[in-house]
Amino acid sequence: MTRTATRARQGFTIVELMVAAAICVIIMAILASCFQMGIDTMRHLKATGDMADQLRAASVVIRRDLKAEHFARDPNATAGTGTRVSDLQFDTRGAAARPTGGFFRVRSTTPISEQADAYTIGSFRADATTGHQLHFTGILSGKSDQEFYYTQVRGTDGSDYRFNSRMAEVAYFLDVQPRGQTSSGLPLCQLIRRQRLIAEATDRANLLPSSSNTDATRPAIRVDDPGVIALKPAGAQKAPGLLEDLVLVTSGNRLAPGAGGVAVAAGNDANLSPLVNPLRLGDDILLSNVLSFEVKLIWTHQLASNNPRPFSANTDAPFDTLGDVPGLGAVEFDTGAATPLQIRVRAVQIRIRVWDPKLQMARQATIVQDL
Repeated sequence: MTRTATRARQGFTIVELMVAAAICVIIMAILASCFQMGIDTMRHLKATGDMADQLRAASVVIRRDLKAEHFARDPNATAGTGTRVSDLQFDTRGAAARPTGGFFRVRSTTPISEQADAYTIGSFRADATTGHQLHFTGILSGKSDQEFYYTQVRGTDGSDYRFNSRMAEVAYFLDVQPRGQTSSGLPLCQLIRRQRLIAEATDRANLLPSSSNTDATRPAIRVDDPGVIALKPAGAQKAPGLLEDLVLVTSGNRLAPGAGGVAVAAGNDANLSPLVNPLRLGDDILLSNVLSFEVKLIWTHQLASNNPRPFSANTDAPFDTLGDVPGLGAVEFDTGAATPLQIRVRAVQIRIRVWDPKLQMARQATIVQDL
């Protein structure tokens, strides 16, 4: 029997190579897709975490300001007055409940209605056009470094110095962000925190402007730098303000001076627009890419119909905006108004929504603080 010897094959056929290459391409595509999904997931999680961190940091600052005492202690105080907003019984005592030092002002208008969800619970947005604002005086304990307000001040010698005070005037409001909007055209804003220190009575002499600097650690304050120290009305000498200088809205001492320290007309200090303060003195950008800054309150009124609306009409009950309550007739509560709104404010709810332009996503935080 004759056997035919076969020669061993030296390589793969072209068909086998093409099949192997196709399989490799498919595997590489799958791996690349998985890798891209992993990167996208990590980027999404990082963006979400960054927004959460920003909201958390802003919440800490806002809570600290709101938790502080708001008014000076009055040794002759009567019932219905105190050092916090919830102590003031404007609902029963009217203007007689006004504090003698400091003020608290909140503006809470009707927000912009958005779409409702499947449970018919509506979504609302309060941007710069609705003008929700917080504006008040704060008094910290001064027992630690964290319990002081501070700022950098340019002295008459041209150097920058740090000044501390337990007292400050603080405002929170939205300003339109330049060249910013969402993919759907919604305007983006900046959440501004504006602050000016208020001198304590015992420190006022050290903070008065003077022609000579006799204390190197406490230099004279430049009178053309009003964004850091509350000023009295224009006169022979502009001195750092005290809490009693800021009580009434018509005092002209509140936080909104014009350029160069020129006081605005009485009553205009309620306007926190940069048009009133073009130099943006005392301003810090607390958050950027803000879609909404909404302020709601819990309060009581002598008339039950003027209290916050029930849940059937307001899904944030018992918190409510001032402008949406029938019969209340106001969108602003100011302890220093000529005729204060006759309500007793007990707590505040602040809802902040921010936007990530890269990922086209939003995140929202809610701050609830008793007053």
